Parts: sequence; C-alpha cells; structure tokens
Amino acid sequence: MITLKSKTVVRILPLLVLSVTEAVACTVKMKDLPLEGDCEATVLAGDSPDSFNDIEHPDRVVPRRMTLVFTKGVGNLPPHSLTIVKARLKQ
Repeated sequence: MITLKSKTVVRILPLLVLSVTEAVACTVKMKDLPLEGDCEATVLAGDSPDSFNDIEHPDRVVPRRMTLVFTKGVGNLPPHSLTIVKARLKQ
C-alpha cells in the first residue's frame, strides 16, 4: 500500500487467469467496495498456459502496460495471464 499526499491510496492487486481460451470477466472488490473506473495494469500473457520464452521465441511472453476499465467491480482479463493492477482509492 502506498499513500500519496492527496489522500489517495494505491493498492497493487495481482490477478491470475489460467486455462481459458478467451477473456474472463473478473469481479474485484476491496473491503466490499467494487473497483471502479480506469486502472493502470501490467499484463503478462501467452498463447497458452505453457507458453515460455526461448532463443527462437524471445518475445512469446512479454509484459504489456495497459489500462483496464472496471464497471461495478467487473473488468475483462486476457486468457493465460497474470495481471498486476494499480488501484487508486480515495480516503
């Protein structure tokens, strides 16, 4: 948890999606409050749960920065991914 001067708290949320072939609608709540709005995210994803980088394919699995939109706590996460979300909460 990081507290900024503007009384905003930043929480880092790891979200993991395994073994699906399409995006997953994921509900995220913190202290029973649904996440809402745009959140910065870093997504590490591959074309399968067994994807890995090697000499022939050094960029098969790479982190990508993106913005995830949550509405009433629900956001779409890519398949076979680890997503790190920065949630900013007003105090």
